[in-house]
Amino acid sequence: MARAFKKIFLLTALAVAAACCISCGIVRVPWLPEVSSGPPSIPGYTPRGTLQEISVPSTVPGISSRKMLVYLPEGYESGTGSYPVIYLLHGARGHETSWIDKGRVIQLSDSLFARRLAEPAIIVMPNMNQYRNDRDYDGGRYKDAFESVFEMDGRVEAAFRNDVVRFMDSHYRTVANKQSRAVLGLSLGAFQSIVLSANNPDLFGFVGAFSPCMMAFGPPSRSRAIYRGLGEKLDSQFDAGGVDYFIYAGRNDFLLPSIQGYHRYLRRNDYPHSFILEPGSHSWKTWRAFYVDLLPQLFKPYEE
Repeated sequence: MARAFKKIFLLTALAVAAACCISCGIVRVPWLPEVSSGPPSIPGYTPRGTLQEISVPSTVPGISSRKMLVYLPEGYESGTGSYPVIYLLHGARGHETSWIDKGRVIQLSDSLFARRLAEPAIIVMPNMNQYRNDRDYDGGRYKDAFESVFEMDGRVEAAFRNDVVRFMDSHYRTVANKQSRAVLGLSLGAFQSIVLSANNPDLFGFVGAFSPCMMAFGPPSRSRAIYRGLGEKLDSQFDAGGVDYFIYAGRNDFLLPSIQGYHRYLRRNDYPHSFILEPGSHSWKTWRAFYVDLLPQLFKPYEE
C-alpha cells in the first residue's frame, strides 16, 4: 500500500518538476469591503447570486486572519432556508479569487441553479496557501508554483475544520451534516480535497478531485502527519460509507500517469468511486467543464 503511494508520488513529482516553470498569471479582481454583499464586476454579466469577501480568524500560527469568498445562491438573502455547502479549492499559482477570475464559477453556478439542473448551494472559496506571517500574507497574495508546492506543511489543512467549516456553520444558514457538504478542488487543491476528506471522514459526503497533483513538499511540521498514512485513512473513510468520490482527468494532462495510478489504487482496494477521463489538459477550460459535469451530481440522497 505504501509502495503504491510512493510510486504515485514519484510520477507526480517528475511531472511537476518539468512543468513548474510554465508561466500562468492570475487576473486579480478588485478587493471587496471586509464583508460585502456586492459581487465583483463581471463584464457583460449580472450575477443572480451574491458574492461576499470575508476575513475569518486563523488558528494557523503566524496569520491572524485569512480571506475567503462566499457565494450565496439567489434567494438566500431574501429567504430563511438553509443550504448545502461546496468548499471549492484553488491550485498552485492561485488564491481565493482564482475560481472567480479563471473558473467563471459564478456564471456557471448561476446558470445551473437557475435552470434547476443542480441543487442551489453556498460555495466557499478559501485561500488555501501557507504563509509565514501577516507580512508574508500581505492581504492574501497568490503564490507561484514553487511556493505553493514546496511550502505546504499541513497546517492549513489541519486547521480547515475549525477555521473554515465551523465558521461557515456558525455564521451562515448551512445544512450542517455530511451529506450536505462537498469538497472540490483542482490540481494541488484536488490533493487537498482528498487529504481533507480522508482525515475527516465524518465531514464530507462528496469529494471531487480535478486533475489531482498527488504531492506536497514542505518544511517539517507536526501537521505534516495529515498527509501521511493516506491508505489507512482511505480505509476508514470508505468503511464509514456515505461518500460519493469523483476523480477527473484530461487525456492530455501532464499529471495523467499519476492520476491513473491513484484511480487504479482505488479500484484495486474496492473503494467505490467514479473516474472520469475527458478531452482536455491541465487547464481552466478543462476544469470548468469538470465543474459543470459534477455540480448536478451533488447533494442527491446517498444510496448504500
